[in-house]
Order: sequence, then C-alpha cells, then structure tokens
Amino acid sequence: MRVHEDPAFTRKGDNLYTEAAVTIAEAVLGARVSLRTLEGVAELVVPPGTQSGQVLRMRGRGLPRLAGEGRGDLYVTVRVEIPRGIDARTQELFRELGRLLPRQEVRP
Repeated sequence: MRVHEDPAFTRKGDNLYTEAAVTIAEAVLGARVSLRTLEGVAELVVPPGTQSGQVLRMRGRGLPRLAGEGRGDLYVTVRVEIPRGIDARTQELFRELGRLLPRQEVRP
C-alpha cells in the first residue's frame, strides 16, 4: 500500500491534522464552515467564542485503522483571520465594538 502525501494534512498514527481559517465574526458568533477532508467537503462546527489556535476535533474523519474497525480523528486548528485594509465605516464599527467589549486581563 502506498500513501500519497497531501500538504493540507499532517498524519500522526490514524489521526490527521489540518488548519481552517475563519473570520472574526465566525469566531465570535460561531459558524458552520466548509472544510476539505479525505472524503470530500465536510461541515466544521465552530462554537461561539472560538479562539485563534484552538483545536477542534472531527471524530471519525481521520485515516482508517489498520488494526481493527473505525477511523482516526481529524484535528482542526482554527486560525482567525484579521482583516486588512478596512474602510472608514468598518474601522468605526471596530472602535465601537472595542468600547463595548470587556477588556481581557493580562495573565502572568
């Protein structure tokens, strides 16, 4: 058996690892985003309040187990994309959000 490498996935045993980019709104509010898997496109559920770098697990979306039944899992690292080159109206909306949202305390 030969395994073809795919730059979108990293393999560790029966599990696969990949990344998914989401918008700020999707991370804050939660969303369902399309994600490429070995079997095609699947829906990843991004819970409200997801942080950049957070890892979500899609059970049974990894590689088939050689010894036994079932499949490994697909672990998805979420990357929140920060918009660039926003217009004046969007900048003002972010300023307003900044005033409304509680500040996060710095932890040692």
